[in-house]
Parts: sequence; C-alpha cells; structure tokens
Amino acid sequence: GNEQAPPPAPMLPPEQANWNSTKRYPPAYVDTYDPATEIFYSSKTLSMLSVVIGALVHVSGALSGGTGEREASRPEVGIGAGLFVFLSFHVMYGPTAPLTRPHPLVWRFVHGVCLVYLLSLVYMLFVNASDARLLLKHLPFSSDLGVPLEERSYGEDCRVFTPEHPTNKLAVVWATINDEFVVAHVLGWFGKAMVLRSYTLCILLSVGFEVMEVTFRHMLPNFNECWWDSWVLDVLICNFVGIYAGMAVVNRLNNDRRNALNSAAASAGAAAAAAAAAAVSRSEEGSSAIDVA
Repeated sequence: GNEQAPPPAPMLPPEQANWNSTKRYPPAYVDTYDPATEIFYSSKTLSMLSVVIGALVHVSGALSGGTGEREASRPEVGIGAGLFVFLSFHVMYGPTAPLTRPHPLVWRFVHGVCLVYLLSLVYMLFVNASDARLLLKHLPFSSDLGVPLEERSYGEDCRVFTPEHPTNKLAVVWATINDEFVVAHVLGWFGKAMVLRSYTLCILLSVGFEVMEVTFRHMLPNFNECWWDSWVLDVLICNFVGIYAGMAVVNRLNNDRRNALNSAAASAGAAAAAAAAAAVSRSEEGSSAIDVA
C-alpha cells in the first residue's frame, strides 16, 4: 500500500525521440543541425568501404592487365595508400572529439594525422639521420631530402648603419627584413595566439624560443642572429604583431558569440514576457465574464 509508482520517464524533444539510435551522431551531440544535411550525420560504412577498395584497386593497377610482375617498386605510393586506409578507418571509427564544427569527421581526421606523426617520431628515435631521410624521401614534396642546402648565418655582420653602402645605409637591416622568416614569425604567432588565447603564455613562449635559438646557435648557423634581430625584430615586432592580431581575432569572435547569446536571451525574455502578459490578459477576461454572468 505504501509503494509509490515510479516517476514517469523524461520527455525527449521530438527531434531526439524520433532519431534512429543506429545513427552515429544524435542531435543531442551535434546540438543543432540542418535537416537538409542529415545525410552527413549518419553512418556510411559500406560507402566508405567501397570508396577505399575502389581507390586501392585504381592506384595499385590490379585491373590493368599484365603478367602480375611489377616493373618497378613504388614505395611512395604504398606509403600514401597505407596512410589513406588508416585515416579512412580512423575517420569512421576513431574516438569522437569534443569539437563538432564544422563536422566531427574533420576532427577525427586531424586526430588520425596526429597519430601518424607521433608514430613517425617514435620510429625516428631508433634510426640514424640518413635512414630517416631515406624514409622521408618517399613522401610527397620530399625528394630533395639528403641534398645539402645553403645555410645562411644572420650574425656575420650585425651593424645597423652601413655608411659605405652605395644605395642603402641600412643594408644589413633591410636584408634581414626581406627574409621569409619574417612572414613565418608573424603568421606562426598569429596561429599560436588563436590556439593558446593568452597574452602571457604567448609572450613567455616567444621569449623562450629566442632563448633556445641563442643556446643552440653553435649547432645551426640559422640560429646565429644579431641581438637586434633576435630581440627587436623577432620578439618585439614580428612575434608581438602576430600575437596581437591573433588575440584581436579571438576577442572579436568571443564578442560576436557573446552578443549573439545576449540577443537570444533578450529575445527569449521578450517572448516569455509577452506570453505572461497574454496569460494575464486571458485570466482577466475570464474573471470579467464570470462577474457579468
């Protein structure tokens, strides 16, 4: 007699109650989605398997005829095909990251690439430099590995003012500015700032990298820089410009999101107030009708 009935099960929103549980990405996970793109949030195992098999058959030349003996080995194609199969499998069945935009598969692909990079670094711990270059030569755009490159030392002439130069009294400074590493510093720290989102952490890392270059300048000629190149041009100008631009973009995106949330909250509040006013009006009309009766 004292037994109580169990509480009713919670009611799910219609888009979740009608969702097929066999699909990979329920609306509770993707937050909101466009029904027109629902096909991109369902499992496509057979389709992916067909694409992978078709690509392997095409690239390997299995249906091109011949006696079955290969004329020449293609290790670069084999490495690429192995990476393609691994990343395809990881995209379909890898762990789902917390990030969902623009699509969870994008972040599964990024996670798979990071795993390949990690395994490559572990392999290179156990081989010498020549064997590592021999393996990397098979990757795209790496055929020139092992060929000695011209090393440039930026610390051979540290003069700021060059009065003997016929056309430019700041020839050394200008030659340092017209270098690809200037653009690399700005763009690199722009990306780092968008990832780290902290002025303090970015500045500490910026100074730390320059300290590392000064420490190991005896190993690489590229690290041998003038004092004004390291601490003025790199840290105070290029790195700071990149950090400031990246943080400005982060703050702008945060402000846009905050304004959107505030607008949504204001709209919801206005709708709730209108609904409350309508309910009060209907209640008053009902009371007036009772009084008249």
